[in-house]
Amino acid sequence: MSKINDFLKKCTKFVGIPAIFSFLGAYAGSEHTEKGIRRFGLPGITMLLAIVRWINLFPYNLWFITIFFQSFVLAMGYGFGDDDPKPSKIGGFFYKLFNKNWLWTNIFTRGVIGFFISLSLISIPILIENWINYLISSLIIIIAWATISWRNLGSVKMGKYTLCNSDSICYGLLGFAVYFLLFTKSSIF
Repeated sequence: MSKINDFLKKCTKFVGIPAIFSFLGAYAGSEHTEKGIRRFGLPGITMLLAIVRWINLFPYNLWFITIFFQSFVLAMGYGFGDDDPKPSKIGGFFYKLFNKNWLWTNIFTRGVIGFFISLSLISIPILIENWINYLISSLIIIIAWATISWRNLGSVKMGKYTLCNSDSICYGLLGFAVYFLLFTKSSIF
């Protein structure tokens, strides 16, 4: 019976964390919501999960506060183009670099954001030494942001809120990467 309970707990974490991230990321991207939910809520949840999960490392686990730097990354923006009244520095740089090519500008701008999100999680492998999981999680995040985050994959209407499917997917994958990084052990080597 305890094996069944352990299995159910693992499934709940595996499905629960990505589902929460997916919903909150998409919800905060909706027109009538506060962006702070995405910018501060998700890094805050990640930081608290890391601190609580690795409470046995106290006081070193307080270094997980560095995860909250993800808030700055999520607030950076990625707008670009001649019609954007306030383009981001990153978007503007790649827009000029790729000679106004929207495809490559989107891929590289969002890929850099994904890289910075991954970089904000680096205190986890430094403290718990799960570098393989960190590399896999980073690849998931960077590839999701570079290939999915900027696409129009439709949306789901929930009352007055419109949740973008691309946001749901990207933030769900971020939740999976966080789960993978915090709750699984590297068994490749």
